[in-house]
Amino acid sequence: MRPALAGLLAAHFPVSRPLGVRVREASPRRVILDAPLAPNRNRSGTAFAGSRNALATRGGWAGPTLHLGGEGQDPEVVLQDSSITYHKPAASAFRAVCVAPEAGNSSASVPRSRGAGGRAPGYGDAPDAGRPRGDVHGAIRGRAVSRVPPVRA
Repeated sequence: MRPALAGLLAAHFPVSRPLGVRVREASPRRVILDAPLAPNRNRSGTAFAGSRNALATRGGWAGPTLHLGGEGQDPEVVLQDSSITYHKPAASAFRAVCVAPEAGNSSASVPRSRGAGGRAPGYGDAPDAGRPRGDVHGAIRGRAVSRVPPVRA
């Protein structure tokens, strides 16, 4: 799934390439994206907040897209809302880890009706692991919604 997700990111989010976004892991349950510091460095020598947010947002979009696509649907996933907290600067390459909610979680329901809007799985928490040992430098919480196009007869 990694090459397929890389292609989706390049097609739907052209800025992914200049940011240096790399797909480390891609499954319907977990998405891990990495980005190098060099093209994302701010004047303080740490990762630009906008780049960190962009990486986490892409992970939040990719999770539900892969999940619904794995069910044979062709979803139109958008992030309806999100908020991000930066606990500390990322002074090296950084990462977004987006994990699907547990199956029993009510926010994990997948829309079944075609043509209607509905909530996609809540790939909400995306810690930014900015150092090799995996320090969490921030967290994002968001809600993705999807519209599954109607089946054409």
